[in-house]
Amino acid sequence: MCWYQHILVAAVESNRTFQVQLFSRETPLEPSQVLFTQQMPAPVVLVTTSGEDSLLVYTYENLLYHFIFTPWAESVRLVQVGQIAFHGIVRSPARVRGLSWILPESQLVDGDPSQDVSVASVVFLVDGKLVLLSPSLNDEGQLKYDMRIVAQNVEYHASMRDHPLLNVPRLSDGPSQRCGPPALRDSLWVFDGVEVKAWASVREVMDAASGDGGRELPAPVSVPVDFYPLSFLSEKGIILGVESDLVQRRDITFSFFHFAIRTHLVLPDVLRFYLRQNKTVEAGYLAGQYQNLEYFSHGLEILLHRVLDEEAETCPRPEEAVLPRVLSLLSSSKDYLDIVLQCTRKTEVRQWKTLFAYLPPAQELFEESLQRGSLKTAGGYLIVLHTLEALGSSTEQSVRVLSRAIQEEDWDLCKELARFLAAMDETGEVLREAMSLVKTELKGKPTEEHVGSRLEIPPCRVANGRGGGGRRGSWEHGGPELDVRSGSDASSVASTASPSNGF
Repeated sequence: MCWYQHILVAAVESNRTFQVQLFSRETPLEPSQVLFTQQMPAPVVLVTTSGEDSLLVYTYENLLYHFIFTPWAESVRLVQVGQIAFHGIVRSPARVRGLSWILPESQLVDGDPSQDVSVASVVFLVDGKLVLLSPSLNDEGQLKYDMRIVAQNVEYHASMRDHPLLNVPRLSDGPSQRCGPPALRDSLWVFDGVEVKAWASVREVMDAASGDGGRELPAPVSVPVDFYPLSFLSEKGIILGVESDLVQRRDITFSFFHFAIRTHLVLPDVLRFYLRQNKTVEAGYLAGQYQNLEYFSHGLEILLHRVLDEEAETCPRPEEAVLPRVLSLLSSSKDYLDIVLQCTRKTEVRQWKTLFAYLPPAQELFEESLQRGSLKTAGGYLIVLHTLEALGSSTEQSVRVLSRAIQEEDWDLCKELARFLAAMDETGEVLREAMSLVKTELKGKPTEEHVGSRLEIPPCRVANGRGGGGRRGSWEHGGPELDVRSGSDASSVASTASPSNGF
């Protein structure tokens, strides 16, 4: 069985005859509700959709039938437009577990569907081997196929060209999502029982397989997963799958499996693959296709974190390092400063030297954050500056951020900045000096006099960043702690007492 939009396509045996029947999703699955019946001369091995309106049916006679879906009397029917015989190529049809085909771009755009069978490259999954059959003409002008094994130990494969209705940008998407072909539209994905492997462009595989003698196939993207993958959603850039857990309880006499849905973001894996091969143009185009996803910045952060972890240990030569290419790619993102800050806070301090070897000084990143008005991001870079000992004993940067935060009434950030300053010195002198400077700066602003008059630091319990009496609420109860935030809020100063914690 397979689905075509809201139509269920089912290969059945009825009264010793073999048929392909179409059912509507809105009607009961009963013989009286069949929309259309196509008689078949032999039992069906596999049935699958391809492209926008094609149906491929492979039978035990070793024949591949090509049908197209066409409207008919307010319903739909199948019209056969071609067939291919694989006698002498596929020895046992029963061993075929999957198939698809790939048409040239020119044939997809304005080709005659009846000629698809003569130009299509067919992909068979036989006994765990993914086989590519490339069409060509022999000396007599007859169609022949050149066979090439693409992958071994394959459980299943998926060609994104077979799912155009699921993997194209919606009409409601912005212009940036509609420009150019959809990302990974030509990709081919396989699962070998251990990891997912993908070729971003199946055309490269076909070109390598069709040459005389066959060139070496291009290396695939490896995507390790810790669950069983079921499908790939290229529009979302994720692999969807399930994870099973064996549940044993004392109140019952049997065990059962509990299944949970899992996802894996593939964008970091594909981008890292491109950048390793120095394909910066392809990486930039792929990133541009996904830039409107709400978790796009998270994917870039994962990419940066993985590359940094690897190169901090291996210390590659500058010309071989992938990290500068990653940072160059990130610089085109509007969330560049937040991504770098988040990655910095989630890695060990000993790895910062590797990261900042390819970045502008932390002071420049701090200044750029202030210029953009990203106060929480600027506050986060205060910790980086302090840890790198670029802040010294000066409180000028802290005062600048704190003054802006007070003017914008961002009391959560004010609270965290106060805790940061209090943790810098046990006597509380740094915090007291900063409050004095902020108060002086705000005194000259009439609209802020009522705020400046409240900037008093109680003499007791300053070292741990806590005030006393009635003035405590402005800093202590400003909102939730930093660790429970998400998005841009997570880039603010760490909510711990030690300025070097949280990394």
